[in-house]
Amino acid sequence: RGIIPIVFGNNNNDLKLFREVEEMGGLGILVGHPQGGYFVEEANIPPSVIRSKKPYGLGMKEAIPQVIHFLQTKYNFHN
Repeated sequence: RGIIPIVFGNNNNDLKLFREVEEMGGLGILVGHPQGGYFVEEANIPPSVIRSKKPYGLGMKEAIPQVIHFLQTKYNFHN
């Protein structure tokens, strides 16, 4: 299985990285804007990207269960 790339981002400049990591079999995680919503327009967010409502480190923490589910589903990992 090798290395599974997982990237976090919060802005438009991260969209290209999200798409690239998806092509490599990895996962992108978009964290939220501190005042709610995202820095990125909803329509521009690739459907495969996990979205966290919370900003920065809290958003990363919030996304962990979704990341685990992604890995279990895509790569047949089990507890």
